[in-house]
Amino acid sequence: MDNSIVNYGSSKIYDNTEYITEMKLRKIHNRIKYIIKGDMVNKIFSLLFMLTLSSPAMAGMTYSGILQGRSVYNIENESQLDFLLPRARLILRGNVNDRVGFFIQSNMGSIIDVKLNYECSRFKTTFTLGRFLPNYTYYMPIHTGKLDFIDYPMLTSKTAPWRQIGFQSETRLTESVKFAMGLFNGALEPDNWADTTRDGKDMLLNLQGSFYLKTYWWRINAVGAETGDVEGSRSGIAVKYSGPHLKLIGEFLSTDFGDDTAGFSYYLQGGYNFPGKNVELLLRYDIWDPDKDASGDDSIRTTLGLNYYLSGQDAMFYFNLISIDAGQSANFMVFEVQYQILF
Repeated sequence: MDNSIVNYGSSKIYDNTEYITEMKLRKIHNRIKYIIKGDMVNKIFSLLFMLTLSSPAMAGMTYSGILQGRSVYNIENESQLDFLLPRARLILRGNVNDRVGFFIQSNMGSIIDVKLNYECSRFKTTFTLGRFLPNYTYYMPIHTGKLDFIDYPMLTSKTAPWRQIGFQSETRLTESVKFAMGLFNGALEPDNWADTTRDGKDMLLNLQGSFYLKTYWWRINAVGAETGDVEGSRSGIAVKYSGPHLKLIGEFLSTDFGDDTAGFSYYLQGGYNFPGKNVELLLRYDIWDPDKDASGDDSIRTTLGLNYYLSGQDAMFYFNLISIDAGQSANFMVFEVQYQILF
């Protein structure tokens, strides 16, 4: 056998062994880093929990809850009726003193939000620390009991970083203009209690105007990223008009996933509340395209909704007829009956 071939094969085996060893060490390092960060997160939330049990906090504490359920029927294939319970939440909030407040939310018995707020009246700024929904799209920071269809539009559900551990500040520049900025772990998993994926932190900036005009920008790996880390961004704008009985909302978002893949999403929505009635008629056209240069990967949803209010939003029914065009994969129509109870 040719010695050059043997030497070449030996060098390849050595390279592979070195590579495997390096990957094992990297995994061990990441695991140690995860354990350390996870321990730090546990200590932070233990501190917040003990803070809520202090006597001033208990004295100023209030509770509320959300119960949302639905029944879904696929009209196209006549599938069986499914009964779902997307949200069953208990919320605790209160004030430790005039400046410090807290918010804790659980869903199905699991803690999903823990945040501490500090009001700085001198700078007209609220500082928030913990795990919470960043001030992202129009719907994302809104109480889930205030969602017009219970469901989020695809613009939010497909692109949102969801609950993040980090820091956020919101400053009131004028009586009608607010500016917010934040720094978060940025892990893309919905249940990120610790940053286990990357060193770079995500940055959020948004500006909200008077007649509800909101612009926002989310930058992936904006701070502390190592050379070669994937970067990306999401930026959008939302506009809302509210009259005595008519409500119009439009929102547009562009995405850059850092690998030359650019997408976009938008929705147009209108709602009319009949005078003197407990009925609201809604219509939403919703589109999501993860890669505008590719064909057949976009999704379009058209929702016709009828909301019936038993006691305002505290007790109500949602009736939704949804036409779903999922590109080349599926086209179907579903009917949903949903209910909501707030307390």
